Amino acid sequence: MLATAVVLALILCSGVPATAWAQGVTVTTFAGTAGFPGSADGIGAAAGFRMPGGVACDAAGNIYVADTENNAVRKITPAGVVSTFAGTAADLSLPGGVACDKDGNVYVADTWNQVIRKITPGGLVKILAGAIGEQDHIDGSGAEARFSNPGGVACDKDGNVYVADTDNNSVRKITSAGVVSTLAGADAGFDSPAGLACDTVGNVYVVDTFNSLIRKIKPTGEVSTLAGPAVGLSYPAGVVVDSAGNVYVADTDNYVIRMITASGDVSTLAGVVGEAGVADGTGAAARFDSPRGVACDGSGNVYVADTSNSTIRRASVDALPPVTTATPPLASSATTGWRNTAQTVTLTATDAGSGVAATSYSIDGGPTLTYTVPFTVSAPGSHAVTYFSTDNGGNVEAPQTGYVNIDAASPATEAQPAGVRTGRTVTLKFRIADAGVSCGAATVKLQIRKGSRVVKTISVGSKATNAALTYRYRTTLKKGAYTWRVLATDAAGNTALEMHAAKLTVKQALGASR
Repeated sequence: MLATAVVLALILCSGVPATAWAQGVTVTTFAGTAGFPGSADGIGAAAGFRMPGGVACDAAGNIYVADTENNAVRKITPAGVVSTFAGTAADLSLPGGVACDKDGNVYVADTWNQVIRKITPGGLVKILAGAIGEQDHIDGSGAEARFSNPGGVACDKDGNVYVADTDNNSVRKITSAGVVSTLAGADAGFDSPAGLACDTVGNVYVVDTFNSLIRKIKPTGEVSTLAGPAVGLSYPAGVVVDSAGNVYVADTDNYVIRMITASGDVSTLAGVVGEAGVADGTGAAARFDSPRGVACDGSGNVYVADTSNSTIRRASVDALPPVTTATPPLASSATTGWRNTAQTVTLTATDAGSGVAATSYSIDGGPTLTYTVPFTVSAPGSHAVTYFSTDNGGNVEAPQTGYVNIDAASPATEAQPAGVRTGRTVTLKFRIADAGVSCGAATVKLQIRKGSRVVKTISVGSKATNAALTYRYRTTLKKGAYTWRVLATDAAGNTALEMHAAKLTVKQALGASR
């Protein structure tokens, strides 16, 4: 008898959506503690597993684990709460694989019992096909069928169950009515197939473990090789496929998780080939020890049965770039948000996925600099500040541009002499100019004094000061001698005061202005 317990499987849950893969994934330990195998239920690290094999997800995001050497099937909620779904009462013997159908039923490759089990959502366990302890290769209905150390199971959308019949070197099919047939057998040249997965169009993907291949079986029964020797797989055990046709593989003896795109491109998502260990981290920083099962949930997370570490790991897909903000906020254009002093800019980046790797910026199209500490913009004028961040998954934020607009020059004002006027209504002339570039508007007031007493302050609103312009303002004054001057503030807050007041004499109380 082949020790098939070490050839454990992944099982695909029906209806898994396409994963929005980014440049990398961040691996964390979802349940269990590496180096401390056990059987305890609990939350996260408080739970224990013993050489877990296949994993599967249901539509609600629950994870099911073939906890092989505990002879149990465990359930993990999305919050990380671990419970025993089927244990001692089910009398399992080194279960190797699990699968979920769209109705919430869980199927188990009960490897050393030589049967395929079905567990209803209510926890009722029954034998779907095979007979306990009866090892052979026989097609038939239910208990008539025989298997030899079945290592994995998978479900398609029509309710059929597929079995990696490991020591029979074949792939079997069980209809919803329980009829067992051989989908691909000796002619396919399998050597100890373990994990299975189904796609949305009826293809079955097979981990041909001892051949170190990933095989594909069409609904017609035609067998082809999806990933062969050129990929360098080493005794893989688990596989899952998303609805976009991407295939993910637990490359067991290489200690990594692989991705094969629909076009056949192969990449390593997490781990380093040939380096066993236990480490959380992003991409190549993560380490596994003989991972044997993989599954996807509806949010694009990938769950890994990290077998020799007796843990369940989660690879969170980092599909979103970082977000960077500037403090204080930068102006939205080159003509707004003027200030009259230098501005120190602080850039803050956040990333909910793999974490921020670096923040970069440039000023006025100059060289791209790495942001480490706040920087100051002090030169007068309008300055474009462009900034962005990159995360550890390789996602790059779209560059943002804001402006630091500095005008330190005060506007110049001139109250033109009014001389002697006859009549109460007089016209005052004044000029304003601003050598700076903020001068789209200025707040202007006229101050009129009689001796040392301010008799009238007149706000004349905002006046354009882009160039030296002359303005006229009509007002009414009583007979007497006056001085007056112009007060102006530009858009940056620079204030000017006409120091040399113009003189004005009103000779009579009544009369028209001229």
